Amino acid sequence: MYALPTLAITPLYERATLDKWVSQASVDTAYIFVSRHAIHALGPSLPKAPGWPNLTCICLGPGSKHDLIQQGVPSECIVSPLCPPYETETLLAHPFFVSQPSKQRQYWLFRGPPGRTALQESIKAQGASLAESVLYDRVLPKLTPELRTAWERALTQNNTTLVSSAEGLLNLMERVSQLNIEPLKLRLFDQPLLVPSIRVRELAKSCGFRYIIETGSLETQSLINALKTLC
Repeated sequence: MYALPTLAITPLYERATLDKWVSQASVDTAYIFVSRHAIHALGPSLPKAPGWPNLTCICLGPGSKHDLIQQGVPSECIVSPLCPPYETETLLAHPFFVSQPSKQRQYWLFRGPPGRTALQESIKAQGASLAESVLYDRVLPKLTPELRTAWERALTQNNTTLVSSAEGLLNLMERVSQLNIEPLKLRLFDQPLLVPSIRVRELAKSCGFRYIIETGSLETQSLINALKTLC
């Protein structure tokens, strides 16, 4: 197995700053985490929040829910999709959003750089108050000589490639272009590609990938099930 990340995560704030922000939140705030990176960035500051540990926390999948529990948030306080696929649309179908009026709620959404806005737009359409904070940046790691060698070695093998997001896929394509070895690019297109969602699958198709498997999530069991289909 080759671990060749296409995204490097850089925190944007010191812990003291995040502690101060959270300590000033309303006790009725619902905290939304769009990624596990957002949970890892803010999680250690959550005990500073009014009402801790009984905070309403919203996330997109079992992995994120597990991380919130590890941070000390009770399971019964966490809102997440009740079934796959673990995406915005499934989250919005949760009874928390469907059966309860949202306009009086206060939401605080934590994320990385701008991406899809379906969740934000839906919450605002319900008349609720929504604040957003970007906690980290994502960049394509610099291509060092050592990393180039590792990429070239990996791409010459028969592999199944996993990408975790649309941005990761686009960075993968940028990395392959940087290598500037056309046979390796064509070889990659002919090998299995695991993607977490319909949206990333469609993007992969447009890039030229031919053998795409949608896993429904990045959870371990989902990935194992997808890999079994290759046997």
